[in-house]
Amino acid sequence: MVFNSSTDPVTGISLRLKIIFLFLAAVLLGEGVRAGDSLKISTVQAFSDTLIKSGFKPSLLETGPTGWEYYLDLNTRRIALKQSSGRIIFTGGFGREMDALFDPVDHAVFDLFYFVCDRSDNRVLRFDQQLNYINQFVTKLPDSQTPLYPDMMALDPWGQIYVYSRNFHTIYKYEGQNFQPFLDLNRESFALNCLSEFQFDEKGNIMLLYTCKNELHLYNRVGRLVRRYILEIEEPTKLIFTRLGWIILNKNGTGQILSNNQKFSISLNLNEIIMDAAVFNQELVILTSQNVLKLIFQTDN
Repeated sequence: MVFNSSTDPVTGISLRLKIIFLFLAAVLLGEGVRAGDSLKISTVQAFSDTLIKSGFKPSLLETGPTGWEYYLDLNTRRIALKQSSGRIIFTGGFGREMDALFDPVDHAVFDLFYFVCDRSDNRVLRFDQQLNYINQFVTKLPDSQTPLYPDMMALDPWGQIYVYSRNFHTIYKYEGQNFQPFLDLNRESFALNCLSEFQFDEKGNIMLLYTCKNELHLYNRVGRLVRRYILEIEEPTKLIFTRLGWIILNKNGTGQILSNNQKFSISLNLNEIIMDAAVFNQELVILTSQNVLKLIFQTDN
């Protein structure tokens, strides 16, 4: 199913959003979610003038517990925080200050803290919710001080930091004031070195997305392989855990809900691609190269 991107002449709502609403609402009901659950389209949010005029182009998106949105521009090495009032705060950029970024590759939010992974500087920076720098975690092996050069990061439900190093094909966990090997993927029989993302569910299980094989690999909290999934969409790039369970997206707007293998497709504008996605309460927030789509999972009592 492909969703049209034209506009309803009566309501003024994008038809692609209305059809997404009908499709995903049907999926919700088909999954046995209690009566009254539905999906309501909130808005299509254009990038603010403040972002555009500053030359800031969001590459990655995260949402905080208060609904604030954190954007990371990998090219300019800057972070932008959009508060609920619409106010924009910037930090980062190239420099020698402690909050400067040299090679940012990933970010994450836990509670009232914001984290950024800087690969070449071999550190994870921690900020408060208003982007005031707090401290850093050095991504080196404790025994040899060998740099990990982490390519991505994720936080478990308890705020523990995990990073993945493509050089070592290993996921490391920060504990005991050091990064320790948690999951050595070289020991797996498949040994695929095309990991594109890893994330945690609410129980602390870890899901790995392999784009080159269109596969998901689920591990439990102690790093034991539980199950492998074959995906039905091509070149998946984004993995999100939501109230529906795992949702997988690719850059072209094709998605899959893992729990029932339902597929959906969002018709994007010319030259528009999906960059990232995040979840805030009942809201799925999708960052594209042109705007932000917000979908709300809503219970009607």
